[in-house]
Amino acid sequence: MRRIYYTILALGIVHASYANEPSLTRLPDMNSTRAVHQTTQVSDNEWLITGGCIDAGCDTVSNSTELYQHSAAKFINHIPMNEPRSSHRAIRLDDGDVLLVGGWTGTAATASAERYNHRDKRFTAIANMHSPRMSPAAVKLLNGKVLIAGGERATGSPLTSAEIYDPAQQQFTVVSDMNVARSSHAAAMLADGRVLITGGQRGRNQPLNSAEIFDPVTGRFTLTKPMLSTRYKHAAVTLQDGRVMVLGGSSGGDYQNRLHSTEIFEPKTGAFTAGPSMQHVHFKITNAAVALPSGEVVIAGGSKHVEKWTPGASVFQEASGVIDAEYAFSTSSLLPNGAVLIVGGYDHRIQPTAGAWLLKP
Repeated sequence: MRRIYYTILALGIVHASYANEPSLTRLPDMNSTRAVHQTTQVSDNEWLITGGCIDAGCDTVSNSTELYQHSAAKFINHIPMNEPRSSHRAIRLDDGDVLLVGGWTGTAATASAERYNHRDKRFTAIANMHSPRMSPAAVKLLNGKVLIAGGERATGSPLTSAEIYDPAQQQFTVVSDMNVARSSHAAAMLADGRVLITGGQRGRNQPLNSAEIFDPVTGRFTLTKPMLSTRYKHAAVTLQDGRVMVLGGSSGGDYQNRLHSTEIFEPKTGAFTAGPSMQHVHFKITNAAVALPSGEVVIAGGSKHVEKWTPGASVFQEASGVIDAEYAFSTSSLLPNGAVLIVGGYDHRIQPTAGAWLLKP
């Protein structure tokens, strides 16, 4: 299917051009249902899928993992983690290993951490974080260390604390607190190595529009100008030009005030401006937005529709084809050929899925 785009030239001539719509296809299912899991690249051909909740109501948390093999387009069962985790974070380190931190174990938030060795294909427990935390923000810094900020010690108890993981020492070091306690927030790397933290909640039904920036040189957080909207359970991605796009989420009351808006953070001014509109609301999308090498942005999750933004456009474009439900807390991952792998999530009944989809470029 092709869409026609018309451009009015200076001489009044109408020029027609065509753009191919991105195409969504169903893959074979994963070996387990999963939501609030993580998907992390571990080689040119394999993506590691870890944990998540697996049953109706999202009560049972799993320590199981599986690998998606890109060349074969299939999922294979893999070795378990040391601890069950959902709402955790998994970050690929410079040496190719994966750091897994925190999360919900099914009974409590955990401070535990482990490291996946991509060569030996095994998980090894490492030193604990200084605080239990689920749903923190986690970003790999330019020096290879990892910032872990905020999250919840217990449901409804967001944290201001932050810490840094040093891969060489395999230890966590406390840095200064954020200015605001945050859970369900988002983070994105700036071109100069600083990290933008946006929104979240400082307590139940207390959404935030504030934003702050972490400077790894000083180890401190500084408030910047606020967002245009309160947002939590949203996404943030760094654009090719160094700006950050903040997408969707909810402005309060969870599903009652889901957002189809985006906004753009300009590092030079420290301010947010209105961004391109999505065609549909997207909520609970912490790991569901991907920036492509082309400069385009793909958003999946929280909607049956997958959408793509092209730089310069005022709106997102729908992909052809739909997902079978509005899966929340799914993950989206960029593949080497420019396609996007979309896996898991739960529907409006809080029933996780084993479903997987591929958005073809």
